[in-house]
Amino acid sequence: MRSSSHMISHRRIVQAQSDIKLALQEVVGRLDPAAGRIVGYHFGWCDENGIRVDAGSGRYRAGLLALLCAAADGADWRPALPAAVACELTSNAATMQDDIIDEDTMRRGRRAAWSAFGTDRTLLACTTMNSLAMEILTEQPHPAAAPSARKLSQTLVRLNVAQLQDIEFERRSDVSLDEYLRMVDGKACATFSCPCALGAMFADTPGIDGLAEFGSRIGLIWQLRNDLLGIWGDPGQTGKPGLSDLKRRKKTFPVIVALETTGSDRDELAHIFNQDNEPLGADETARAAVLIERCGGLLRTEREIRSRLESAIEPLGCVMRDDTARADIISLARFFAQSTR
Repeated sequence: MRSSSHMISHRRIVQAQSDIKLALQEVVGRLDPAAGRIVGYHFGWCDENGIRVDAGSGRYRAGLLALLCAAADGADWRPALPAAVACELTSNAATMQDDIIDEDTMRRGRRAAWSAFGTDRTLLACTTMNSLAMEILTEQPHPAAAPSARKLSQTLVRLNVAQLQDIEFERRSDVSLDEYLRMVDGKACATFSCPCALGAMFADTPGIDGLAEFGSRIGLIWQLRNDLLGIWGDPGQTGKPGLSDLKRRKKTFPVIVALETTGSDRDELAHIFNQDNEPLGADETARAAVLIERCGGLLRTEREIRSRLESAIEPLGCVMRDDTARADIISLARFFAQSTR
């Protein structure tokens, strides 16, 4: 699997990734070794035995958004590093929990943390990461310390409520597109919006609301991309098993828009999804992927990503006055929207 440094080659972005990694490693170093080993493994810094490795998985998307938004007016992003670290901790804790909920045994081309260390220990490590994130924010001698911690806490509440809704959707056959979008608003949109806001808060950057809205829009694009890759992604590129979303009957964007069509393909797809609550078998999963594509699910998702990407980028000229920072974050947004299949 290609590293993000290869896929995003802009010098400042690579520098930001390096700054985030060093700051993260320093903060994670505070943890008890039992928790630190699980967290370090998830970030790709060590193997299951704690031996140092470089798994090349440090994309740090939440942290990048925080730093690039902090530099919106050309300011030094270093004051926003605590925000970047806190958002990376909570974002990755959510990812580790997602793997447990979805029973995904692979993450970034190797065993998911829960598969390597067990569900109980991984959940406790996730709780520790969230607590550490709050500690990092509140200990800062900056006026944004308390407001940013409150913002992050509110985001985590929204995320967990949305995750509960997402699980409930798996058991329902009547999930509407509006319900899906509201769920994603609390999940991906909120978790992308938060780092943009926090980065701007720590850098005293004007236009916080505009940057937060940009993050929300990019979060939806990211979710749409993940929905697409969950069905048609190449496991060699995504680092996760193929068709994993379909096996669990997840009501993702391609599935919902396919089920909102009419015709025999749609009826067959509905029959597959509505049989029972057990995971789909291999033949059913493969057939469902074909039917979703026939019903326009793939094409509609790709079109939605392109359309929403342009609407997200367009207002940046009003909220990011520094040309370099704006070019960097547009490059990052386009990377988020890329389909690897």
